[in-house]
Amino acid sequence: MIPIRYDDDAVAELEAAFGYYAERDRDLALRFQAEVRAVETIISETPAFYAVFEKVGDADIRRALLDDFPFALLYLVTRDAVWMVAVMHLRRAPGYWRRRID
Repeated sequence: MIPIRYDDDAVAELEAAFGYYAERDRDLALRFQAEVRAVETIISETPAFYAVFEKVGDADIRRALLDDFPFALLYLVTRDAVWMVAVMHLRRAPGYWRRRID
């Protein structure tokens, strides 16, 4: 398994999404959290499982769609880790996360 690391902005997005669901229904928030963790496990065990979504410079950004929530995990794979670039709401302005890629 390869370790997963989150960009600080992606952490903020994850926390905001969890908070949003928690304000509405704690069980809903826990289901969101469980789905994110399940996708993280897939990515950690098989980083190339999800297709390349976009190329930014030399980086291949992959996208893992959540099944029950309107979010995607955007990530890139390095030799040492998987870097979660964004926890992107699917109705948010596309490409806002590109500035996070060095």
